[in-house]
Amino acid sequence: MPKPHDHHPHEPAKSGGTPPPAVDQAVMARLIEEIPVIAAAVRTARDREGMLVALTPITQVGAAEQAAFATTLGNQRGDDALAAADIAEALAELGTDKTAAKEARRAVIRLRTAGVRPTIAVPRPTLAHEAPTVAAAPEFLQGWASRTREKSEVTLTLAWTRPNQPQEIDGFVLELNLWEGIVDEARRVEAASQRRFEREVLQPLREEGKFTWVHVSLPQVRALIEATLDQGEWRKATQPPTWNDISRTLLRRIQRDDVVPDVSVERLLIDPEAEAEETLVNFWGSWSFGDYALAYDLLSDRHALRESETRTDFIALRRHWHDEALPARIQIGAITPQAQEQGGIWLPGTANAAGNRQNYALYWSLEFQESPLAGQIPEMPLATMTNPDTLRHWFWVGVTMERDAIRGGWKLGRIRDEALAAQTQPVDELVQRADALWAEADAGAQRIPQTENASQDDALKVIALAQESLSRGECAAMRLLADRTLLEHLHDRAAEIGLWDRAAAITQRMLAHFPDKATFTRDLATLDFRKAQTFAEAGDEVNYHRWLDFALAAARQLVTLDRNAESLTLLAEMLMAHNETEEAEQLLRESLDVQETVGAWADLGDVLMSREAHNEAVSAFESAQRLEPQAPQIRWRLGRALEMVDRQPEARLVYEDALAADANDAMAHALLGNVLTVQEDYAGARQHLEQALRLGLVSSEIIIQLAFVCTRQGNFAEARALLEQAKRINPSLTQQIDRLLTQVRTEEDMARRPKR
Repeated sequence: MPKPHDHHPHEPAKSGGTPPPAVDQAVMARLIEEIPVIAAAVRTARDREGMLVALTPITQVGAAEQAAFATTLGNQRGDDALAAADIAEALAELGTDKTAAKEARRAVIRLRTAGVRPTIAVPRPTLAHEAPTVAAAPEFLQGWASRTREKSEVTLTLAWTRPNQPQEIDGFVLELNLWEGIVDEARRVEAASQRRFEREVLQPLREEGKFTWVHVSLPQVRALIEATLDQGEWRKATQPPTWNDISRTLLRRIQRDDVVPDVSVERLLIDPEAEAEETLVNFWGSWSFGDYALAYDLLSDRHALRESETRTDFIALRRHWHDEALPARIQIGAITPQAQEQGGIWLPGTANAAGNRQNYALYWSLEFQESPLAGQIPEMPLATMTNPDTLRHWFWVGVTMERDAIRGGWKLGRIRDEALAAQTQPVDELVQRADALWAEADAGAQRIPQTENASQDDALKVIALAQESLSRGECAAMRLLADRTLLEHLHDRAAEIGLWDRAAAITQRMLAHFPDKATFTRDLATLDFRKAQTFAEAGDEVNYHRWLDFALAAARQLVTLDRNAESLTLLAEMLMAHNETEEAEQLLRESLDVQETVGAWADLGDVLMSREAHNEAVSAFESAQRLEPQAPQIRWRLGRALEMVDRQPEARLVYEDALAADANDAMAHALLGNVLTVQEDYAGARQHLEQALRLGLVSSEIIIQLAFVCTRQGNFAEARALLEQAKRINPSLTQQIDRLLTQVRTEEDMARRPKR
């Protein structure tokens, strides 16, 4: 930020002269801070009177401050330079104080010397005997847009020739987010020649974004910007300040009566090199996210939806449905090629046409609330299964992709609801086909680990077979509501491939139709908890807690249905994950009063460890080990508890017993390495820590521990290398590791000093 005194120093006052009046620095600071605001007002003024009003914050202060501020304008550089040039240009012509106007003219010259030219022209005064003349308007030169529409983001660069300086470009760069309806970034480019504009603006943007430019006309520019603002208005989005600063100027230039929006530009900006499968995913992604303009533009010219709905009607109806249904969290299960549809009569060109079409089966799911408007949306398929907790719907559709012969790339042709079509097939055939597909998927999965060059295609094929098997089975289940065997098969298959939420949806179906509620509620709680754990492993805290709440609700319901030791322990485990340890401890003690189990004792030990009741935790883990002496997880926890109560020798024996039972127990090696470190047996500690890493238990904590051991052994270079490795594995520990590196260097320096 420029300082109030940031101007050329005055010449020394001559002896005997009158000293210059003092300048109020607070006033100067305020004026400098308002440079962008004053410049914006000057630019939007339509005549001399309007510009003079815009200059009021300057002209209303004292003469000394006006002159000093005018001088300061000439020293502005960087972001405020262009704004200062416009203010100086207006003040030089319209300033009421002669000294200030003179300094403003000097400021304009200094800024021009620095390469900054005003973007405004002050209208000359109208004489009484002449009619006012219309100022020359900037002439649109060219627009460039990135071919990235399928990402719902477009970089738009615009150039106008400047009045009275036709060799210079008045440029703008916009980052349009057409999904959210926000102009993410909007900036005005410093005036430059066309060659310099292309070199310094266009080229860096293209290289940074790795996209190609497409030339766009002013009608296409208007369509793009208005589509973005319209989407933002629907989403009730707030535009960033950068857009608000220049929106009036830009919209005045594009929203002219002679400029009719050309919406074909959005289709022009779709990447023609995208594969058919990529386009298929982009369609359903944009459809579920609410970018219905993109969804419409990804339909082929011959698609029935284009024939039945205009682009405007297509967008409006689906926005209305989106507002009611609130779709979220789309998931693509699998995409697999389908056999080409066979025509009954051969015609010339049939083979070529077939090469321009590809059929795919798509298995996907989406969370949304039911809405009557769904019945008015032709592409909305029938759900094969729905989870009533999350409102996730699973779908199975077939799509014919067609190559666009004119613009290139792939577009969606016919969309087939395979689940609806399956309802016309005999239900026995559906079940038999589902079983056969699962057997084929299982056989394929068995072959993959035994194949040296197993490709990703092999795995994708297995996934697609499993998805089709589930979809066909669920279609049969729509008509066989009371077929428990079928539903159990579907449940087990979904769980086998880790689709815990889909298995939970099938459990919900059985819960609604069969009497043994406790059995299904217990299964539901377990499935929901497993789904929560997948999000925890992925670092998704929001969805982890969301699914943990589902699991906790099911576990509480289970206890009301069947208050036994197992259900009490299960609820306690959910509460522990929810950090509600006090209630969890009460439930575990109640469970143990009913029946002693390994799980209840181990969980109680964990609760006591979290409360730092380490001696009681030792007793709990010892009770668990008494019931199951060979359980490795119990050994680890007992050993940790013994360490916390400073019973290192006993902890060491526990870990050594674990390794006697299983020499490849990586966790036991790591924990024994920690104990040996405390006992200063660095050679033994190093052996076990390194073995833990070799067995695949790679963590930053173990590597840091090994670095400490190396330091104690005097292997400083190795210790530093290990700490750098730990930093790469877990960057969040960078500050802690840097402090450890400093300690290692300090100890190394001390070791090198000669002993006296």
